[in-house]
Amino acid sequence: MHEYARGRLEGKLLRISPAWTQWVFRLLLATLAAAAAFLFLAKIDHVVKGPAIVRRASAADGLEPLEVVALLPGNTRAQLRAGQTMLVVWDGASLPSLSLDVDDIAADIVGPERARELLGTELSGILRVEGPVVFVSAALPAPASSSSSALVPGTSGVAEVRIGRHRLLEEFFPGAAR
Repeated sequence: MHEYARGRLEGKLLRISPAWTQWVFRLLLATLAAAAAFLFLAKIDHVVKGPAIVRRASAADGLEPLEVVALLPGNTRAQLRAGQTMLVVWDGASLPSLSLDVDDIAADIVGPERARELLGTELSGILRVEGPVVFVSAALPAPASSSSSALVPGTSGVAEVRIGRHRLLEEFFPGAAR
């Protein structure tokens, strides 16, 4: 303190024990290596979401089974395939979520007005449609299971479909995939 008050230009070297600095340096290197490995190896799902509704499917055999129709963002049409898994979380707290296989993806991307027309007057007021969408449908299982027996036309929820998977590194650095 006295040297500081006197304003001396020269000072003494800081004396640090080298033992703890070596450990800190090694710990820092190990942490950086683990973070780099995690960024490179960890994978995340790319999921699209949209409103979903239960409606009667038109069947050729005269029976009208129920299906779930999801309105997913139109710009994801190219990544959607039949057989992908659609997870539907219903708006009611009493209904369990349902995992279904995608049966059909509409060929056309439609705007909100056309989507409301295709849903019909009784169902169009239930869903909130914004922007271009693509219709994705999945058949509900036979009503033998308790989760699907409580579903009636007009039951709504949110559907999500995994359309891809990529490394976490690509999320932070999009050019890293190339």
